[in-house]
Amino acid sequence: MASLIVVTAVIVGRKLGPRAVPKAALAAAEAAGCGPIQTPDDNPSGGHLSPGQTWGYTNEPATSGFHDPSPLPSSKHIYDAPVPEVNAVHNLEHAYVLVYYRPHGQDALPGGVVDELASFVNSQEKTIMAPFADLPQGTSFALLAWNKLWTCPPTITPEQTKAMTSGFIEAFRGTGNAPEPSAP
Repeated sequence: MASLIVVTAVIVGRKLGPRAVPKAALAAAEAAGCGPIQTPDDNPSGGHLSPGQTWGYTNEPATSGFHDPSPLPSSKHIYDAPVPEVNAVHNLEHAYVLVYYRPHGQDALPGGVVDELASFVNSQEKTIMAPFADLPQGTSFALLAWNKLWTCPPTITPEQTKAMTSGFIEAFRGTGNAPEPSAP
C-alpha cells in the first residue's frame, strides 16, 4: 500500500511540476546562440490590479508580477500588434506560454521565421504569440512561462524556433510552474 502511494505521488508530481526541456530544444538553442533559460525573480508574486491599471515591471518582458484581473482571450493565439503586458502576465499565471518577437529594426525576427512560427503556435493550446518591440538589445525571439524567460538573437532559423517553442511548451505549459495551472 505504501509503495502505491509513493508511485501515485511521483506520477502526480511529474504531471503538476515543470518538466525537463527536451534535448532537441536545448540543442536548437545552443546552435542558434540563445542564452540559458532564466528565472528572473527569486520570489515571484502576482496579485490583481484594478481593471485598466498599469504596472511598472522590473524585468522586461515581464514573466510574473501584478496583473490585470482579465487575461488575454484563450481563443486567440496570434496577435499582429503588441498585447497589454498586464493581461499577458495573467495568462502566464494560468500556465500559458508566450512567444514574443521583435517586429522591426536591425534585431527584428525575419518575416519568414515569424510566419512559420505563427503557423505552429496557432495550433497550440494555452500559447500566445505577439510582437514585443522592447525586447532586450540583441534579442529577436523570446519564450516566456511564469517566471521563466528564454531569449535568442535574430540569427535563429525557423526550424530552431519551432524546436525551442515545442520543447518550452512541453516543459512549462499547463504545469505547476505557474500558480494557477488549471485555469483556462
